[in-house]
Amino acid sequence: MSYPTEDISRTLITPLAPNQSFSIAWQSGGIGNAGSSAGFILQHGGTTVFQLAFIGGNKNDLSITDKNGTTYAAAVVGGGGKIPFADLGGGIVATFTPGTANSTGTPYVLTINPAKGNTRFNGTLKYTGTVATIAINQFDIFDHNTTQDNFFNSPTVTPAGPALATPKAASELTFASGATGLAAVGAMGLRGRRKRKTA
Repeated sequence: MSYPTEDISRTLITPLAPNQSFSIAWQSGGIGNAGSSAGFILQHGGTTVFQLAFIGGNKNDLSITDKNGTTYAAAVVGGGGKIPFADLGGGIVATFTPGTANSTGTPYVLTINPAKGNTRFNGTLKYTGTVATIAINQFDIFDHNTTQDNFFNSPTVTPAGPALATPKAASELTFASGATGLAAVGAMGLRGRRKRKTA
């Protein structure tokens, strides 16, 4: 039994500036076994520089992909510890804040709430070539072969700054400008048509 794969991408008209924060709410009804995953990606010029995901069939923990590769939350040095599926099933808000580039790369802070009360992780964005400020100008959400629905909602930038390009399909996701830069109207849920089973 297999399930469809869904990906939704949205562009920030103005790249995320250092010390601005991108937040998104995520609740999962279930992931499944090996070969299934869900989460979101931040990109610079079409290149993935950060990913937060739950990977089926592996450790019961969120995974973080950045300059250091893919690391489970429990193993992040100086991080806030494991983020199990029970937290994701109850709903989380992930807040990502990039810093200013230095000699080792572009640092970031990731906060997961309400898991263990604002669980905080520090890292460096993934990059190749010369170290420079990484301008995040796109985010993607994905749901790959999961057994249950995943819901993503309320993508927000604070303080006010980048706005989203007009969505290609209003039936997938609708946004309206808000005081915080982005405000979601309706849910960004990957459900309905994506849950048609295929043999």
